[in-house]
Amino acid sequence: MDSQAAAAMPTPSKAGSGWRTSRKFCVGLAVVWSLLGAGLCGVIFAISLIPEQESYPYHIRSVPHGLVVAAAVLEACMLPLCTVIPVPLLTAGRRCLRRSPAGPRRITAWTAAASAGIAVEALFWYRVLFFVWIYPRSWHALELCVGFLVAGAAMAGVLLGTPAPASRPAPPGT
Repeated sequence: MDSQAAAAMPTPSKAGSGWRTSRKFCVGLAVVWSLLGAGLCGVIFAISLIPEQESYPYHIRSVPHGLVVAAAVLEACMLPLCTVIPVPLLTAGRRCLRRSPAGPRRITAWTAAASAGIAVEALFWYRVLFFVWIYPRSWHALELCVGFLVAGAAMAGVLLGTPAPASRPAPPGT
């Protein structure tokens, strides 16, 4: 066996690295999506708990500047990222699980968990667009916070619970 062919053959230490990288990427993406969404909804819920000052004709809240800055930073990160992340995450996770020894049940569980994430995101946008000024206390923000955390945990749990593929044996003569 010449040196070029030996260099092209995978070694046992490199055999599963593509799976680990892809799985780590998908888990990281699910965690980032979940924490950004939950963080923003948690800050919105905290802001909604601040009592309004009655001054006719306006209802004004004296919100601490730290919460305003936190909400602005999270909105700037969350709105574009969390809108785009769920659909590619669905396809990347399915591809990742197809390469593993996971059975069809694990792939179905992934599809359900990622679809729940897409549903939470759609519900978030629906609530933002139509109910932002209707309710004085934003309990919807709290339920969306929980929804982001549960969907993210379910996605990470499905990926982390899947066994990695068996590594290939070392080629003879190496």
